[in-house]
Amino acid sequence: QEIITNSAGVFAFVMEKEQSAAKYRNRGRNLYSLQDATIACSHLQLALESFGIQSRWIGAFRDDEIRTVLDLGNKDVAGLLVFGYGKQSHHRSKRRNVDSYFTVIS
Repeated sequence: QEIITNSAGVFAFVMEKEQSAAKYRNRGRNLYSLQDATIACSHLQLALESFGIQSRWIGAFRDDEIRTVLDLGNKDVAGLLVFGYGKQSHHRSKRRNVDSYFTVIS
């Protein structure tokens, strides 16, 4: 994909299904391994942002090709995170008031 080849770099977030299954059985294999990979991606995305580095989550890719390129065997990739400095600032809009993100239920 062009966005991947034109980026400064890309991180691949691999699900460690069998490692998770060893402790949590099927729930670890089918859920926790995915959650762990996507949480790691989210944290890295926030860290990159704090340095002014832009990033974008890529979820649509050819699984078999990614496995081959990264020599992953039968492991699955939860997602890719491309990163780099954009041509324009990505801060295009003003920040929303933090209160607008929450609904208070009493």
